[in-house]
Amino acid sequence: IMKYITDPLVNILFYCDGFDEHNQSSLQLFREIRDLKEKFPFIKLIVTTRPERVKEFYHNKGEVLNINHIKICGIHESKRCEFLKNYHSKITNESTEPKTSELLKFYNSFSAKIKELYRLPLNLVMLAWLWEHDNQQAQTVKSAAGLYTAILDILYQQLVSRIVQSKYRIMEEIEGDLDELKYRIELFKEKLYEESLLALRNDKISIDKAGVKRLRLFCKDNKLPFNELKAACVLSDSDLVTSSEESIQFPHKGFIDYYAAKYLESKLCSPTTSIKIIKVILLEFYGEDYKDFYISKYQNVFQLLGGILALKDMKLVGKYGEEIIKVLIETGVRNNTQWFTVYSELTLNPQASEKFAKLIEPHLNLRDLTIKDSQVEILSTLLAYLNVKSVKLDISDTAILDQFPNLIEILRQKQSDIAILTLTDKHVEYWNSSITNLNVKSITLDISDTAILDQFPDLIDILRQKQSEITIPTLTDKHVAYWNAHIKETDVIRIDKVVIKQEQVNLSFLSHIKSIEYCKVQRLWRGEDLHTTVPDIPRWPPMKGLWTAVSIIQELPTPTTLVELGLCLMVDPTTGAALPPTGLHDVQRHCPNLEYLQVHVRGTCKTGHLHSLPDVKDSDGEPSVSLWLSHIQSVDWAIEVATALLPRCGQYGWLYLPGCRLSTSSLCRLIGDLSAAGVRVRYRVRVASSHTADEETQLKAAVVQAYPDLPTWGGLRWYQDDEEMSRRPSGGW
Repeated sequence: IMKYITDPLVNILFYCDGFDEHNQSSLQLFREIRDLKEKFPFIKLIVTTRPERVKEFYHNKGEVLNINHIKICGIHESKRCEFLKNYHSKITNESTEPKTSELLKFYNSFSAKIKELYRLPLNLVMLAWLWEHDNQQAQTVKSAAGLYTAILDILYQQLVSRIVQSKYRIMEEIEGDLDELKYRIELFKEKLYEESLLALRNDKISIDKAGVKRLRLFCKDNKLPFNELKAACVLSDSDLVTSSEESIQFPHKGFIDYYAAKYLESKLCSPTTSIKIIKVILLEFYGEDYKDFYISKYQNVFQLLGGILALKDMKLVGKYGEEIIKVLIETGVRNNTQWFTVYSELTLNPQASEKFAKLIEPHLNLRDLTIKDSQVEILSTLLAYLNVKSVKLDISDTAILDQFPNLIEILRQKQSDIAILTLTDKHVEYWNSSITNLNVKSITLDISDTAILDQFPDLIDILRQKQSEITIPTLTDKHVAYWNAHIKETDVIRIDKVVIKQEQVNLSFLSHIKSIEYCKVQRLWRGEDLHTTVPDIPRWPPMKGLWTAVSIIQELPTPTTLVELGLCLMVDPTTGAALPPTGLHDVQRHCPNLEYLQVHVRGTCKTGHLHSLPDVKDSDGEPSVSLWLSHIQSVDWAIEVATALLPRCGQYGWLYLPGCRLSTSSLCRLIGDLSAAGVRVRYRVRVASSHTADEETQLKAAVVQAYPDLPTWGGLRWYQDDEEMSRRPSGGW
């Protein structure tokens, strides 16, 4: 690793998975990697952890790590069937698909709430295994605790059958008494639960040598086959490469948490337990080491405990539910989704739900409550007991709202402010009939075919009456006619992005738009001639970003609100020569807030009338002018254009070469000659053309040699085509 770290052509990424499962040796390794960052600042480090160990991570991160938070949400709903299909095919070794298709059909029959349980890869794996072995049992699973319980019950049944059929010595001793066999297995499981909690206490994902010895001794005394029980409990021998002594491993930390939760359940339900308080049971388990007690590490244990008690007897949930909620609060549960998961595990009745809601309300983020499909069923009960003044509805399938209509009714009664985050073509009919008595403050109309709005004309009128703010994510040529006919000056409409490709399009309706994030009214590098016409817009609305022809600058109001500006140099349709970039020198007067300037010149454009671009700097004072040279056919042409347009500071922020037609050797020459001509690049060179890995290495070396001061995150990015480059745009583009 140290050999590669010193190579400037190699990007180093360390991936530390499962920080919450660390022990002292792995924590020391993490600190060593962290300290490397001080000497080699370009190193990247990804660390994953469960929420309960975030504070400990911050305690160990040191001063050199800059933190970016990413929440891992599990497998996206659209990918879960693919995951199930691939995994089930592997475990069954089937070349035919009938059984796998039945599994996918079974999964798709789940409610949105149950599907949310399977966002985690481990749960999908367990579902595939459970369905293969007992699809009837799989249909009863409603919680994570239920999933673990169902799988282990099957494994225990198989264990009993194997012991009976293999005629182990125990069968002679107990004279074939199955009840006695099951009793002894239950005693072993209780020992395992205790050892699991001990491993968790010691921050281990395995049972150590002493624990294995205790389990072996128990099996010996009770004539139980140790290896059979170990397999039935999903345990395996530790890898000798990573362990110098005998120990047994859990396949996933989730199993340790489940077994530890079973230990707490056994204590709470045991007549011999004197003080049946969860926290007291844990402190007694620590004994004299109680100072090492760190409650946050048991967050998942407490959550599973709630599910286990619900499976055993709902009276136990009534008895211990409030205590479980309080210890979860103490572990640091603050995320809305986590609390909704806890609620699903507990399966509470309406009376208990009210108590649950009041307990967690201070720990919910009700200012930013977003309701997704998977949460509709839960919140159709909980919302009645919460003081919710505003919600965001992110519903992909409005059929779920028909199944639980009281959610919308509660929002009506509470007169909560509502933001509908996504309203697509398939949602129009539902909201057209449901929106009347709702206090809709904002709505996002992501309509692909505006004909659907003509079928339900009341929708826009209702939104207008409510003075709802309407956001249109992307407005293209096919939407123009509808909005020209329907937008009024009093409407409150924002557009995230306007992308107009046709030349003769009436954009006068944009005068009535409250604001536009990004507006693109020119085709760029896809083979068309650059247009010479300027859109006829009586009044330009406030915009953050605009990408259009250079000549439009003089049509803009002064000053503009633009932060990003992309300009195409237009050409004379007769000669192909670049038209004088009239108004380019006025950019900063028209756009005093400008932080990013991008200028595009096509390879077929004849040079002439070109002059230096203005110096534009970002909020950090760094040069931020990007030059796009598309469809380059000649190295000399590219150098001539780049030097003619070079800002006075002698530096471009980024250099883009889409649709590049040069060979690798010509590209290497271009980069070298640009550097020799005094054309510097501050951040990155981006190229789009088909290439091999060896060619990319060759060009990367040329970029590093020409521009040795590029930041480690910058350098070369070489895409196979324009489409790939366009999916990773700069700024709003």
